[in-house]
Amino acid sequence: MSRLWVCLAREEAHDAMRRTLLAHAPEANVLFVDSAGELRSWARDAAPGSHVAVGPLSDGFSSLNVAAAVARDGGASEVVVVTTTPDEEFVRNAQLLGASTVLDLSRAADDPADGIDEPNIVEDEVPTLVIGALSSERRESLLGVPSVDVQPVQAPRVRVASRSGSGLCTPIIVLVSGRGGVGKTAITSAMASAAASWGMRVAVCDLDLTCGNLYSMFGMDGPADLGSLVLENAPTAEELYACGRQAAERITVWGPCERPEMADAIVPQTERLLDALAKKSDLVLVDTCTTLTDAVAQAIQQCDRLVLVVDGRPGSAAAQARLGSLAVRLGVARTRIARLANRCGRRGRAEPSIDRAEIGLETARPLRVFDGGAEVSDCLGEGKVQDLFELGSKFAESSAQSLAKLLKELGCLPDVPQATHLVEQPRQRSIWSFGRAREAV
Repeated sequence: MSRLWVCLAREEAHDAMRRTLLAHAPEANVLFVDSAGELRSWARDAAPGSHVAVGPLSDGFSSLNVAAAVARDGGASEVVVVTTTPDEEFVRNAQLLGASTVLDLSRAADDPADGIDEPNIVEDEVPTLVIGALSSERRESLLGVPSVDVQPVQAPRVRVASRSGSGLCTPIIVLVSGRGGVGKTAITSAMASAAASWGMRVAVCDLDLTCGNLYSMFGMDGPADLGSLVLENAPTAEELYACGRQAAERITVWGPCERPEMADAIVPQTERLLDALAKKSDLVLVDTCTTLTDAVAQAIQQCDRLVLVVDGRPGSAAAQARLGSLAVRLGVARTRIARLANRCGRRGRAEPSIDRAEIGLETARPLRVFDGGAEVSDCLGEGKVQDLFELGSKFAESSAQSLAKLLKELGCLPDVPQATHLVEQPRQRSIWSFGRAREAV
């Protein structure tokens, strides 16, 4: 019987990769997906037990990192890496990261055949499990997918998309630090302002429930009190959403608690609160406290991207390493983690001390936010974070660029020039990077 192979590779490598896989497994029925996230969704949720192959990706992204993420998810029955450079070190690294086989793509490139005839599969052999998890467009394109031997599984919990007809889920991005004073709240407010300027409806949740001050960045006179959610009966989704306060155009803030003693009573509502915000927003940003409370832990487990914020001061890198290790133990895949170096100089002087503590975070995307100087403190102190963009602040621009990169990876970057040009800019290399390739997420 045919076996389903779900594959990811850049488009120009599809034909050679198909020939390579058919030489390896003649019964293979090859399906290409568009992103690492879609590949993992297939292996984990849509077609568990299928075979996965990762080929050459776009410049700067690592097939080993993607294969490692799929292997850690545990849904695929086999993970194969297809490469043009299968040297001994590459094969050893692939096996250490969980790949079962490494195939040589260059042999297929020498094959004069123009292509492989697609198998003729009867339409009613398409498995219900696979088709039921997909959009109508993807369903129509998969009529040639053969049946696979899988056990029935419960359909995955999926957040409802807020953008009508787009098919995109609202991303939840959580910023953590492990120590105070690294600029986490300032970056969160700058990212919210940037997203709002791109036309996105932004929900900002301050989970520093006792002492959070994110609301002050927007000039608000007080918090959007989450203590009002302590009701006799569990609050409905509408009640959860209604306790937010508008901070600026297209920006709404939730939290913290006006009375700090109410913080523990809010913790059981954290997951439902973030779900409610995701259903009515285009982006959810979560600011957190330095202590990993139960509320923060729930947000970490629920997020699409976890951003570890550091600033290069003594102890900051160690806090990053501890938080990254803890996030992995909470079930967050390393490929969902980004590490953001704040207060970088123009030549990235804060980066070397940070990089030395990155053991175990090799697959995390590195991001940088530049030091904005006194103007950042002045604007934030007056509650005018949006003025930083009008002043052309390096801090504001690099915060927006970091957010744009995260949204592009998640497939949620708005198609507006203000956003797209930020990810099209050539990458500035640090003098400490020594030509190091960008890591995949």
